[in-house]
Amino acid sequence: MRSFGSSGSGDGQFRSPFGVAVDGLGNVFVSDSISLNKQVDEFTSAGVFVTAFGSFGSGDGQLDSAGLLAVDGLGNVFVPDNFNNRVLVFAPAAAVPEPSSLAMAAPGLAAVASMRAARRFGPTAR
Repeated sequence: MRSFGSSGSGDGQFRSPFGVAVDGLGNVFVSDSISLNKQVDEFTSAGVFVTAFGSFGSGDGQLDSAGLLAVDGLGNVFVPDNFNNRVLVFAPAAAVPEPSSLAMAAPGLAAVASMRAARRFGPTAR
């Protein structure tokens, strides 16, 4: 058996991990419903922290109580925000750590690369 993350409210730490989802690349997303920063953390399949997204509040990209997660075939992460009565959709662009390159192709198509990932985005990415 293996585990990852630790107790706390920082990146890669949890007070009450609630939702877990895995994308097509094996990346693991974990929501923390009680953490002070109310975010979703992304880990590699080996349990190495990659990035976090979301913050406390009720505005765009903010959460008050993240619930169970889902990831679709395009890598969009669906996060129920229980206390704000909505579902937020984080496009894969939110999960690209430390972007170092951006290339534009045809209108509406972009590629973003970092030291850890390369992702292509089409018209549906936000």
